[in-house]
Amino acid sequence: RECRAGGRPGLLQGGTGDAARAGTGRARACFRPEFCARLDYVLGFDPLTDEQKARIVGMEVARAQERIAGRGVLLEVTNEAMDVVFRCGTDNRSGAREIRRTVERLLVAPLASLLASGQVRGGDRVRSDVRSGGIRFWKVAACGR
Repeated sequence: RECRAGGRPGLLQGGTGDAARAGTGRARACFRPEFCARLDYVLGFDPLTDEQKARIVGMEVARAQERIAGRGVLLEVTNEAMDVVFRCGTDNRSGAREIRRTVERLLVAPLASLLASGQVRGGDRVRSDVRSGGIRFWKVAACGR
């Protein structure tokens, strides 16, 4: 949204909707006038839709798969495992802020432990799926050793 000049000098309000006015009002109530005078813009954001959050989950999982591929391991993530990441990494209040940490916690860290223990090696293909209430990993194809 394009921002227009607000009621206080130096404080600009974003948009014309109720949410933008409420956000600007909260900023004025929370911060000292000296701080508010330094603000150039107050931007209001609409909540992310589930479709947008799902796309972000897909992008973060793809980034993790690329990093893991750098170790020589091909990680396959089933739709069910993606759904678990989606449910654990998103909510209506914080949107998609936790997705990256959730991917690290549910996919990358457990796979790193399998690599460190030697249960998975470079050249292996590993599938993540949901079993027993959590994401589990199975070696689909082992490298030729």
